[in-house]
Amino acid sequence: MQKLQATVRSYVENRPRHPGLPFEILFSDNIFPKPATNNALCPAQARDLLSKMLVIDPEKRISVDEALKHPYVYVWFDEAEVYAPPPEQYNHSIDSRDHTVEQWKELIFKEIMQYEQTHDEYGVKKSLNCTSGAVPSSSSSFQNNEHGDCSTTGNTLVTNGL
Repeated sequence: MQKLQATVRSYVENRPRHPGLPFEILFSDNIFPKPATNNALCPAQARDLLSKMLVIDPEKRISVDEALKHPYVYVWFDEAEVYAPPPEQYNHSIDSRDHTVEQWKELIFKEIMQYEQTHDEYGVKKSLNCTSGAVPSSSSSFQNNEHGDCSTTGNTLVTNGL
């Protein structure tokens, strides 16, 4: 709490304390997409990542590099994308091109079809062959059981009435 700004710390300290709720209640399974073929995309992995991201103390919070190695995110990890130079500035002249609505629809449709050929419904590149999603990390509390299902250690969010 000492790391918070004085006004924020004062506000939090003056709020009534409430017992924490388990992440399984705060983030129930039905708010996450159903995992297709990749067990890393299960709700337990999503909750594990959220529990590491929603830490107030930035020194204890998961880093970007650690988050990129987390199983829930790792299925989308593309080293070439992460370490690529920043994209060029958007060319707004494209917006002013003289196309009919039907031509714009066709251009957008072709772009979507091209994307769908290389990605699954979760946006994972089809060239990636990741089935277990397990990524070794000393900071992770995830695990896969003998059935390939994933589970996490019990995560609880402690609230101060916020």
